[in-house]
Amino acid sequence: TTLQHLMGPVTSTEGGEVTSKDDHTHPAAAMLRTMDTVLSFSGGDLAFLSPECAQPGTEAELFFNRGMSDALRGSSNVQLKFGFNNWRIDDFVQVDMEAAGVPAFGGFDWLRVKVKIPMEATEINAVFTDGCSWENNNSANFNLRVAETEASRAAFVFWEETLEREGVERERLEKEAFEQERLESERLEAETRAEETEKEKEWVEAEARAEAEWLRVEAREKARAATEAEERCKAEAEELAVREAKAKAEEEAKVLAEAEAVGQWLKAEAEAKVHAEAEQAKA
Repeated sequence: TTLQHLMGPVTSTEGGEVTSKDDHTHPAAAMLRTMDTVLSFSGGDLAFLSPECAQPGTEAELFFNRGMSDALRGSSNVQLKFGFNNWRIDDFVQVDMEAAGVPAFGGFDWLRVKVKIPMEATEINAVFTDGCSWENNNSANFNLRVAETEASRAAFVFWEETLEREGVERERLEKEAFEQERLESERLEAETRAEETEKEKEWVEAEARAEAEWLRVEAREKARAATEAEERCKAEAEELAVREAKAKAEEEAKVLAEAEAVGQWLKAEAEAKVHAEAEQAKA
């Protein structure tokens, strides 16, 4: 199948008709070569590599048929996100794709981008996006095998051994980090407990000081109250003694007055008797 069979004669930018993809005298021959690649390797797939047996350590073109993608059909600015060896190498590389250089027809709308394949790669893992929608082969991704060479096998073995060493080292570092984190956590917990113990001790001491001060104040109040009671009792006793002495003096004065009155009465009686006897004698 040739491009002419599908679309008729192709004319170069110089106006001449191109009849062969190998006719390097015409720029339009590049379109024939690309079309030949698409027809030879696509096999109805949405994505493929060219050359089909791309070798590690080389550059290959990755083609994507936007026209057959339900998710990205008609989308502009399609990007390829790719990695290698089940996404374990370069798993976040994302590049813009460009038109493959062949006309879109019959459900075909090919895009392409060049990809550098690492020596240790055994497959390319790819998905496509326009920033909103994704073409990921029904969540299975596009996993495109690459050729295997003696050099690539050695590189793959070295890569796996490196990953294993890095994994062991990473595990060691993670264990060390975990142990350091555990020790730091224990240290912080011990410091926290010590701070809490110190705070509790300070609180107990403060409570003890407050209670001792309260007891001292209470003792002073009791002592003051006792002194006041004693002074009050003494004053009351003195006042009672004064009242009793006064009452006794008043009683004594009363008795003396009564005695004097009796004496005066007796004297008056005696004088009256004498006077009466004297009068009787005169008579």
